[in-house]
Amino acid sequence: MTVETAQRIKDAYGVKNVEIIHPDVKCKNFYIKKEGPSDYYLVVSRLEFYKKVDLAIEAFNRLGTRLIIVGNGSKKEQLQAMAAANIDFKSGLSKDEIAALYANCKAFIFPQQEDYGITALEANASGRPVIAYGKGGVLETMIPYNGNASQFTAVFFDSQTVDSLIEAINLLGTLNPDADFIRSHAEKFDESIFIKEIQTFIGTKFNASKVRRR
Repeated sequence: MTVETAQRIKDAYGVKNVEIIHPDVKCKNFYIKKEGPSDYYLVVSRLEFYKKVDLAIEAFNRLGTRLIIVGNGSKKEQLQAMAAANIDFKSGLSKDEIAALYANCKAFIFPQQEDYGITALEANASGRPVIAYGKGGVLETMIPYNGNASQFTAVFFDSQTVDSLIEAINLLGTLNPDADFIRSHAEKFDESIFIKEIQTFIGTKFNASKVRRR
């Protein structure tokens, strides 16, 4: 859950306080490739238009750079029809195959606005930076590039346009991301942290209820 989701709950139900416990990413399923990335960028997504995969396709059609898109959805055929030869579609992959794609990509493309966005954290758990539309959950899960080339996990773009996305891709191309720093940041959202926070939350509420019953 994010601040954005918490505000929606407040608006819908009229509650004053909503405590946030971030969903987890299973870092043990991902790894850093020490030799450095391959030549492709990556999207892992449902293939629906609200996911804005079409925006990524338009940008990479123009760039001519290799893009791999992993996923299925009702718009798959339309998206494949608009993609140039430098864009590959994959589906039905195993957990290990997806982990390898994350570990070897130059960067992960996240063009949509999400309440949270687990896939961006999965990329970070693989030591890879994210190029993300700077709205929604990524504002809480990512460290944006602000001039420090060794301590960022994502480059944000400001508008969901091809030009804005390409500008962010080109900017990342001038940087040298620190894979270990990116991985360590993702570990703050690891499953183990999530379990501890849930246990603490439940314990606190249970103890408070016992006090009220006395």
